[in-house]
Amino acid sequence: MAILSKSTKAMFQRLILLLLCHSVNGFASYRLGRTKGLQQRKSAAIRNHPLVPLALRNIRHGSLLQAAAAAAAAAAAAAAAAASFTMDDTATKDEYNIPFVENVIVGGGPAGLLTAIMLAQQMQQLEGSYDEKHGTTASSSSSSSTTSHAIHVYDRQPYAAPSPDDFETWSADAAKYYLIGLGGRGQLALKRLKVWNHVKQHCVAVVGRKDWQPGASNGVERVFTTRDKKTTAQVLPREKLVGILQQVIQTQYSNQVVIHYGCQVEPIEFEYKNGASVLLQVTKCVPASDSDVDRTMTPSSANTPDIFCSIDDDTNPPSLLEAGFVVAADGTQRTFANAMEQASRARNLLHRLTHPKPIRVTRYVDDNQRVYKTIPLKLPSDWRCDLNYSARTKGSNMNLDALPANARGNYCGVLLLLADDPLAKANTTLQQLRERMDNELPQFSKLMSDDVTAAVAIKPVSFLPAFRYVGPRLHQGKRCLILGDCAHTVKPYFGLGANSALEDVLVLRDVLRQCGGDVTVAVPEFSKRRAPEAKTMVRLSRELDRPGKLGFVTFILPIILDSIFHGLAPKLFTPNIIAMMQREEYTFTQVARRKRIDRILQVAIIFGGLGATGWLVNVGVRALAAALNSSVKTTATVTFAAVASIIVLQKLVPGLGPRALLSSMAGKITNSRTQLTPLRNWLARWNRNEGGRNGESFLTPLGFQNKDANNSTDKPI
Repeated sequence: MAILSKSTKAMFQRLILLLLCHSVNGFASYRLGRTKGLQQRKSAAIRNHPLVPLALRNIRHGSLLQAAAAAAAAAAAAAAAAASFTMDDTATKDEYNIPFVENVIVGGGPAGLLTAIMLAQQMQQLEGSYDEKHGTTASSSSSSSTTSHAIHVYDRQPYAAPSPDDFETWSADAAKYYLIGLGGRGQLALKRLKVWNHVKQHCVAVVGRKDWQPGASNGVERVFTTRDKKTTAQVLPREKLVGILQQVIQTQYSNQVVIHYGCQVEPIEFEYKNGASVLLQVTKCVPASDSDVDRTMTPSSANTPDIFCSIDDDTNPPSLLEAGFVVAADGTQRTFANAMEQASRARNLLHRLTHPKPIRVTRYVDDNQRVYKTIPLKLPSDWRCDLNYSARTKGSNMNLDALPANARGNYCGVLLLLADDPLAKANTTLQQLRERMDNELPQFSKLMSDDVTAAVAIKPVSFLPAFRYVGPRLHQGKRCLILGDCAHTVKPYFGLGANSALEDVLVLRDVLRQCGGDVTVAVPEFSKRRAPEAKTMVRLSRELDRPGKLGFVTFILPIILDSIFHGLAPKLFTPNIIAMMQREEYTFTQVARRKRIDRILQVAIIFGGLGATGWLVNVGVRALAAALNSSVKTTATVTFAAVASIIVLQKLVPGLGPRALLSSMAGKITNSRTQLTPLRNWLARWNRNEGGRNGESFLTPLGFQNKDANNSTDKPI
């Protein structure tokens, strides 16, 4: 080693020191995650261990061999310090005996509460099977785990949601609570988990819609038929759905489920005790100030800041909790998703080669940002209370979509604005908002009193969530998984967020049944099934929200093509992608695969048709030129001019279009059934398909036929 220069030895010493410090910090981070308080205490315990400073001094001042030996000693000292941390240095009496619970659900929203109900049902089913097999009675098995609060739900909100039967609460302000529309996916999950009857009686059915095109004074009302939509959308406030599920838990599963309000849960170690459990940190919350509110149109009441909480480690020290199974449904808080991303990162080359691909939270940049304000609306007596009302301005600079908050004509309108719109600024005046509404959305302006308009004008805007998903898996370890908005977040344009979250719970139930209740097998299997779905749903939804010309290519043009080809050949081509994503019988990956096949066929037909048309035109022009004894160029020019003249005359002179001429021809033909019937049938198909019977709203995924419901042969939903 003497042949090495002093600078070389110094370089190696610094390298060993750097690797040692990185390994010490990495070890501490791996053992206790990124939790602030415990991480600081852990690092302090390692630094204060008596062997660590001595080893570091030897590294700085010794030779290269001494430095290598000191590095090994320091690593052993750091490991000893880390191991002694939980027992001596910072352990309290509570930490010596960490409580254990079988199941922990993080998040008290619809997905979290429905998961609790599902697990309680599974436990009752297992207990029933055990009693039947061993011949025990209900009284003799009362001491089983199903009666000992085996399922713990932790929610950051400091109190329970209002009762769904509280008439005054739900009638006070229609714009206070975020409305969700339960479609086929959500309804199927609620039905199979035996809570749909409780939910349906508090919903309002939306059987159609009424749209105003830009500048139109009269809206077009359409009632959906069974041919348009198989499942009727049911609308209710999200907080009311939470209250319903809380009520179901209290009345049917109070022995199995306990809900802890005002608690923040963070993961400390995903594979605690060699994968036997998950170590969690639980911190009590305190109400947050209005400045701390995350105003996003996600499962929270953005206009009620007192339901949010912030962490205060000084007055509410955290406690540790050990869990056998953890389901994280903490929505856009993303505590568990971010922790999984951190924990799964490769620490070195060996870790990268021997461990699964790390988890990544894919966060898309919002290149079509919109903000919104909610508006309470009271409909006139001559307006239907079971329709979705929608209007948009030219260029979609300002859109308003309204859904029923109850069956008494109280609606919640969502006013969508561009982020740089003057109405999106703070302290907008009543006059500014009233003038814009009168000029651009007069049909809704007359429904807003001056008091409502003034309140909406000064109300701060809220922001839509950005598109994001977690992949390539939704679990870390074999006892912790994420679902719902925590795993996949989309904008609430097409009713996929809440419905897909409830569908996640149903898939988890099916996986647990197939795996015989073995969590360590069910968790990876659930991730295998739903991770591709999360990615595909977010990707497809984002393609429908791109701005400008890109949006035309990814959204408008495919909708037009699907409308044309599905109308011409409904057995060969599927409906547009929005309608397909609403069908609960298809997974999102199946929808993407099917639409990919449709695009290939459509492109092949279009280019094949263009090629055949070009060949026929070329043959026709050459034949016409030969018959007229003229050049091909001259004949082509004259033919093009004649066609252009016919098109111009068709626009200028009524009755010269092909449709009018064919109609007059069909009326004159009376003696030939072979000519009359095909012509009339073709005209009838043209009339039915014109206008696009599967048109979609910008906000709500509702397909419909462009014809009067009274003349339809289909039954209304």
